[in-house]
Amino acid sequence: MEFWEAMDLAQKIYFCVGLGASIFLVLQIITLLFGIGETGEAEVDLSGDGEADATVDLADGFNLFTLRGMVAFFAIGGWTGLALSDISIWVSVIGALVAGSLALVAMAFLMRAIMHLRSSGNIDNTKAVGKIADVYLTIPAKGNGMGKINLTLEERFVELNAIQEGNSPITTGAKVKVTAIVGDTLVVEQI
Repeated sequence: MEFWEAMDLAQKIYFCVGLGASIFLVLQIITLLFGIGETGEAEVDLSGDGEADATVDLADGFNLFTLRGMVAFFAIGGWTGLALSDISIWVSVIGALVAGSLALVAMAFLMRAIMHLRSSGNIDNTKAVGKIADVYLTIPAKGNGMGKINLTLEERFVELNAIQEGNSPITTGAKVKVTAIVGDTLVVEQI
């Protein structure tokens, strides 16, 4: 308690703002580790009917005033203001505003960089043409349905639907070469 009583009003305000924002920042980091929090997407109501018509990806934009940015502003600003409060009130206010603003901008750049690291998880099937694959489920003769093949595509082991142009089925375990793509289905020929 001596610590608290030794501070003047400005120092108490800086301490409370810095501590509160720091606790909130730690909670944000913990929830972010569990996948809870801002997703980098926003729903937009274009028609004005109160329902979301589109989802906009915010990863490409530079979003300065986000919740994380404002928390960083108050955390860094509060602690900087407390550290500079022994010099003078004006130095501490200006220092807190400058440091908080730098933290706000740094957080915006950091979140933008993190959002650009995201991957959609989609695989580009066009890169499968010319690759060798193993038949997983028998591929019936032309026009009789589809089977499945396994191959490594974009550094992932994937299972994809496949059809063929031949008149006899290609059995499980056979090696095939991907020759074309029809929609999401690969066209293969036996090797």
